[in-house]
Amino acid sequence: SALVDIGDLDEQNARRLREYILIALRDARAVLARLTQVLQDLQQKVESESPAYDQQALALLVLQVHVPLAYALGLGAVMWPLEDLSFRILFPLSYRACESWHAHIWEQADQLIQEACATLLASLQNDPELRRYRYEITGRAKNLFSTFKKMLRSGKRREDILDIVALRIVIDGIDESTDQHEVCMKVYKHVIKVWPELPGRFKNYCDQPKANGYRSLHTTL
Repeated sequence: SALVDIGDLDEQNARRLREYILIALRDARAVLARLTQVLQDLQQKVESESPAYDQQALALLVLQVHVPLAYALGLGAVMWPLEDLSFRILFPLSYRACESWHAHIWEQADQLIQEACATLLASLQNDPELRRYRYEITGRAKNLFSTFKKMLRSGKRREDILDIVALRIVIDGIDESTDQHEVCMKVYKHVIKVWPELPGRFKNYCDQPKANGYRSLHTTL
């Protein structure tokens, strides 16, 4: 998701976004509570089959104001369902097509991810240099709206979307005297020994963090 420039919003939504930003500077928990409430409101509108206009008006507001705010605060767990519900309301045919494709992929990917997580964890724990750390390795499918945006922006076919399924490695147990980035790089180099890396896919968000402070290493295997 890209951050929305306040200058691109109408006056009412720009005012809302400014208010949320000021609240976030004082207490980010208040914004999290508000975003959670907005998600519940959106779900209720869909479940109650409220008029299409009401659903669409709220979905547009969510994409313009609440999704960029969640992105700026790094709240993916709230942002992704907000995006997908808004996508479902505003573009129902495209949503159903993406949903069907995801479901088909996930039938095969779920087992693959479980096996990949186990393989990687065992490999890391067998490495004398890396076994001292603790690892949380999880898998996920790209959310539907992110898939739709990538296809729309770049003109790609769905077969060209390479990050539909992903693994995430979180490293714990690094003491203060150890360079976290160095440990991440060691784990990354270990990963690409286990599985071949596609050329040109490595992205270093540790040295160049995203605008919302996100720091990580990305690649495609």
